[in-house]
Amino acid sequence: MFAVLLLSAPVHAQVPPEKPTPPAISKPMAVTVYGGRLLNGNFSRLFYDPFSADALNTGLVAITGSYRVHRFDFGLSFEVEAGVAQRFGDEDLTEIWAAAVARWDRFPWNDYVYTTLGVAFWGPNYSTKISDHEQSRNSGKKTHWMNMFSPEVTFAPPDQKDLELVLRLHHRSGVFGLYNGTDSGSTFWTAGVRYHF
Repeated sequence: MFAVLLLSAPVHAQVPPEKPTPPAISKPMAVTVYGGRLLNGNFSRLFYDPFSADALNTGLVAITGSYRVHRFDFGLSFEVEAGVAQRFGDEDLTEIWAAAVARWDRFPWNDYVYTTLGVAFWGPNYSTKISDHEQSRNSGKKTHWMNMFSPEVTFAPPDQKDLELVLRLHHRSGVFGLYNGTDSGSTFWTAGVRYHF
């Protein structure tokens, strides 16, 4: 009788659990190193016509440190960033800045390529010298201080998210005249790496 009960019991197939979505990066601190070339073009136009600007003979190398202040469960996080950059070539000056950063990390392909979209959207950027490029784009108006506004996209293997490839538009902005009446700034197309720890 016991054997009959065992044989008549329903057999449930073992269904393998679904592959979980890789969690967001758990380490809150990061250091980024990147470099690139100065672009001669309209910053807004770069988003829909990225090849409209010519590269000029000014380069930039930069290093930043960042800290994630908070991440919401739906994928949005906020960070603070501080950085220093050196221009070389036709311009020789140093930039120093601190900025607030917003980042989104919920993308449907993150199981294959972990991707984030971020922007350093507000914070002071100080240049140690007046930029001839910025002055020429502002009808002679000049300022050491501008706003840091730098959108970026990052990519990493899902199982090695601590090391990311970073593509960034490093942009100093006059914020429509807020900084000494300057409307235009300078933009560098850059690439680099970020390490989380």
